Amino acid sequence: MFLSGTVVAMFVACWSLTASRYIVTQYELMEVSWNVTNISRLLLVANSAMNPVIYALWKNDINKEIKKLLRREPQLPNSSLVTFRSGNEGLSSQGTPECGFEFQRRKQNRN
Repeated sequence: MFLSGTVVAMFVACWSLTASRYIVTQYELMEVSWNVTNISRLLLVANSAMNPVIYALWKNDINKEIKKLLRREPQLPNSSLVTFRSGNEGLSSQGTPECGFEFQRRKQNRN
């Protein structure tokens, strides 16, 4: 329930200036400055950008996955998976160069 309230509150906060600007412009109540127009557009973009952040902060499953992702150490490629070739070994039968390395498939143990 708290998550939906947060999302709705952000939506209302970000769209209220745009709605007000639109009403003022449609009924020609007053002149709207470019600063107000730009700020209202910025708030619309911020609303779209903030929704994933709100969900990430309040949803436990997403929060756990982000924490796991941030704790993971960078992995270097396993040297047994890549074989580098040099010299003329990289030429095909037509004499054109092929890729300078080939990938070997890792044998998976099936238990």
